Amino acid sequence: MNYMNIPPYLLDQIKRGQVVLCLGSGANYGARNSKGHEIPIGNKLGQLLDEKFLGGKYQNNSLDDIALFAITNSDARSVQEYIKEIFEDYNSPTYHSLLPTFRWHSIVTTNYDTLIENIYRNTKNRTQNLVPFIDDNDRIIESLKDSNSIKYIKLHGCITRYTDVGCPLILTKDQYINCKIGRKRLYNMFKDDASEYPVIFIGQSLSDIDLRSLIGELNNDLKSSPHRYLIIPDVDELQIKAFEKSLNVTVLPGTFEDFLCTLDSNIPAAFRSLEFKENPNDKDIPVFKFFKNVDQEISPSLKNFLTNEVTIVHNNMKYEAVNPIKFYKGLDLGWSPI
Repeated sequence: MNYMNIPPYLLDQIKRGQVVLCLGSGANYGARNSKGHEIPIGNKLGQLLDEKFLGGKYQNNSLDDIALFAITNSDARSVQEYIKEIFEDYNSPTYHSLLPTFRWHSIVTTNYDTLIENIYRNTKNRTQNLVPFIDDNDRIIESLKDSNSIKYIKLHGCITRYTDVGCPLILTKDQYINCKIGRKRLYNMFKDDASEYPVIFIGQSLSDIDLRSLIGELNNDLKSSPHRYLIIPDVDELQIKAFEKSLNVTVLPGTFEDFLCTLDSNIPAAFRSLEFKENPNDKDIPVFKFFKNVDQEISPSLKNFLTNEVTIVHNNMKYEAVNPIKFYKGLDLGWSPI
């Protein structure tokens, strides 16, 4: 693991929970199954499909070609069921446990597995509750009523719906071309988020068709939008210049593990659980009760400052009992001692 140089502006936006993550298969690097095998990424998944359905004859072909051959030689549901069997045995790498401790505007992925769902479910100190959206039939507004909910948009399907061949896992070239069928709302959600908030792409290859397609569509449709970043390991200066120019992104050398560990060292835990409310009710702000004129309105900028930038200390604050011995040993309990 190496610490990354993350721009101050991006760190501030992450602290405020105003960043969209877009995860590719490389974001699962380090995940292992019950036998200790690393999760198949890219063509390694194709090789497993080849061994299962094609007798190992097409090991050097691409994943999309092998998937097409496998479906042709059997059927789509059988291939999807086998992919489910492969991925459901994998556990998240340890660094994934840092992901739920930060607030995000939304998370988008082209992965089929449930590693992110599992890590959110098993992390007690998570700042948000993950809500997956897999196809256009999912009830979006109803599912996001809780202010601590976070969208998890699965653009290429999920192994939890392996029986659905009408809205399948995106594997073959034809499926890539028609990937928005049944998922148009999901793509529009991602596009809407990208028009308002910075996007960080993590775990994609520089030659990844998914990456180029997603960024290319955003560049074509959003002439003016927040900055986008690409985190990728083992990249040299020439590659950085080429891809920053062609994709209109800022390239940050590093891995998903490097990124999360750098955030962990730069953003104190106390700043990660703050919910930044865009339009809080005036009467929810503690200082409101001191106003002589109860009809006084607070300007949006002041309202945002009082809600998100400062902590207003008052008698009704929730606090924990303080053990003096632990306190003088350096235990941080926020405002409780005061």
